[in-house]
Amino acid sequence: MRCAIYARYSSDLQRESSIEDQIRRCTEHAERQGWEVLDAYVRRDEAVSAAALHGRTALHSLVADAKRKPRPFDRILIDDT
Repeated sequence: MRCAIYARYSSDLQRESSIEDQIRRCTEHAERQGWEVLDAYVRRDEAVSAAALHGRTALHSLVADAKRKPRPFDRILIDDT
């Protein structure tokens, strides 16, 4: 299973290091499952509100990649803390 990872933080509620924490937790989960994380598809949106999808360029790029044929990855992992 080939995996992408998406992480984001809100400047109001979290700190920058929370993105690295999210990526680490997703990577650890993938490893426990025996899945491969593709570094080229680890994306992040920094200081972006969770209230809307507007402005989440990294997420939009992953969704566009997921629509390509052949698909470059099988799953997008997101840490929901």
